[in-house]
Order: sequence, then C-alpha cells, then structure tokens
Amino acid sequence: MTANGVVPDMDETLISKKSTGYIIKFLFMYRAYIRLFFFLWIGAFLIPISKINRALAVRCLYFMAFRGLRVDRAEAVAADQLAQLYITDLQDP
Repeated sequence: MTANGVVPDMDETLISKKSTGYIIKFLFMYRAYIRLFFFLWIGAFLIPISKINRALAVRCLYFMAFRGLRVDRAEAVAADQLAQLYITDLQDP
C-alpha cells in the first residue's frame, strides 16, 4: 500500500501572491468551515512568530490546514476549482 500526498507551493516561488489566500479558498471550497475558522484564529497568533521564524509559522499553518484531509477529495477540489486561479497567478520566468 502506498501513501498519497498533496504538495503545495510552500515557499511561494511559483506564484505571484501569498499562498495563504489559496489555503483559505481551498478550505472554503472543501467545506471545512470549522478548520477554516481555526486556521484564521491560529494564523493570527502565528503572525508574531513569522517575524522571527517564517518557515516555522508557514509549516504550522500548512499542517493545521491540510493534516487529515482526504487526498482524493482534496485533489478533486483543487483540480476543479483552484487550477485556473493558480495558472493565472504563476510568475513569469
């Protein structure tokens, strides 16, 4: 049995905007409203941490947002509704 995973653009090198907006849109489209509420609440507490260690704050946000989601449903939501947004935000090389 092999494990599946979803890999986001954590260091924001591919897109021109911050990835936090994509996470919020994804959680809304996934209909994970309770998780979205906690994501925004915890995000507010991680802002001071991000000034000291941005990588740690980003990892905590991604862990909280995506841990335990069903991969097949996450892929479907991302492919159906976020793909076009992501394509328009790609940085010009």
